[in-house]
Amino acid sequence: MPPPESSHRFEFGIKEGWKLMDKALLSMRRGEHCEVLVDAALLRQGAPSQLLPAAVEGDASWILELELREFIEVSDISFEKDGSVQKRSLRCRDDWASWQLADDGRLVAMRAVTVKDARGAQMCADAALSFRVGVGEVCDALESAVCSMKEGEIAEFAVSDSQLCLEKLLGSQDLPEGGALLRLHLESVDRRDAVTPPPGDEGKLEVLTSRKSAATELFKAGRYRLAAHRFRLIYEQLGYIDDFRGVRGGEGRQKQVGELKKACLLNRALCLNKAGYFKRAVQACDLVLDMEPSNEKGLFRRAEAFLGLDDCASALRDIKVLPGASRELTQLRDKVRRRQKQLDSDAQELFAKMCGGLGQLPHPLDVD
Repeated sequence: MPPPESSHRFEFGIKEGWKLMDKALLSMRRGEHCEVLVDAALLRQGAPSQLLPAAVEGDASWILELELREFIEVSDISFEKDGSVQKRSLRCRDDWASWQLADDGRLVAMRAVTVKDARGAQMCADAALSFRVGVGEVCDALESAVCSMKEGEIAEFAVSDSQLCLEKLLGSQDLPEGGALLRLHLESVDRRDAVTPPPGDEGKLEVLTSRKSAATELFKAGRYRLAAHRFRLIYEQLGYIDDFRGVRGGEGRQKQVGELKKACLLNRALCLNKAGYFKRAVQACDLVLDMEPSNEKGLFRRAEAFLGLDDCASALRDIKVLPGASRELTQLRDKVRRRQKQLDSDAQELFAKMCGGLGQLPHPLDVD
């Protein structure tokens, strides 16, 4: 009796998975049909029970007819890679080389196929969206989604933090706690209004400086996660401006790039502290302090991040290095000391409870 025709999903590299699929599917392309001649012993090894009939036994060989319908790739596409937005790519275009990512400022046309809350209640279906990328017109979930998609792609996005998905266009402005599940289709990216930057590193520097100003506006609007992400992108792209030697004005350009890098990292640290990503803020400040160990803003914002991590000793160490006695510095020092006192009190109470749980110890024995 031949096995029934059925659909099934497989994951590569699973320890207890169907080993045959790991071997066969890696040699196939999407949409390909093939026949596989396989021994019954290998066929049974790790196979899903619902796919095979009870007659698969003995040492006979079997022929499997396979069709690879789609690859489904799962990835973390949240701004800070904290798992708050997970993507499952469901359908992609065949012409991989011609795919186009949505750049900053581009007008995109997207369709929200379905939007459901954590309980499965549908909030929106087949809604047409049109917005510019990276300027804060839509919620952070849509911003992070569109940055990971290419024209024609359909994907599902699991958003664990409801605050990232509060969007009137999706009908999720009153989304309850627990997050949402979005199925999105990026229909097109409009490139007719593309602004061609002047050639050379001067042109790149001009474009990145304007993007820094746009990220600053996002911070002022309270879009801290999106602004931090934009500042990181600008910092990374500044690393490609390296034409300083043997050109007129090269030293001045190198200094300008260095200052712009530090400004982006410091602004990113400020946004991350506001958003509660304190470890990331420490990392951004560390990069600044590697370039300029006495940078006051870097020391101050790293001290704020250490306070958020309850590392009061490190925060006080940075505060002691800072010169002067400004009002902000005094307030931060007082906050650190109050927090340290609270942590010490909590630790003392915990230690007392632990000792109380031991009960009365017996009288110690006399030892010669």
